[in-house]
Amino acid sequence: MHLKCNSIFSHTKLSSGCAPASQASDSEVIISRCTPEYELYIVFGPLVTKPIADAACNRVLKWVKREERALFLGPGHRLTSSKILSAGD
Repeated sequence: MHLKCNSIFSHTKLSSGCAPASQASDSEVIISRCTPEYELYIVFGPLVTKPIADAACNRVLKWVKREERALFLGPGHRLTSSKILSAGD
């Protein structure tokens, strides 16, 4: 999926990041958003309209921003074995 998204949206990337982009086909709608910290790609079913996909993407970005500390490891953070959860947890 990552390679597919990168090949689809590589033309939108700028030296300082990338522009929001979308692509729709008979089988899917792909939305791409970039922040200084990460790139977000979301794939929707073919019946989802672009405005609905854009709104959902914006909600995900807001959620990620709110939960950033829980989702991403910060600089200098070391993951120890006591912080790794097993698949059954």
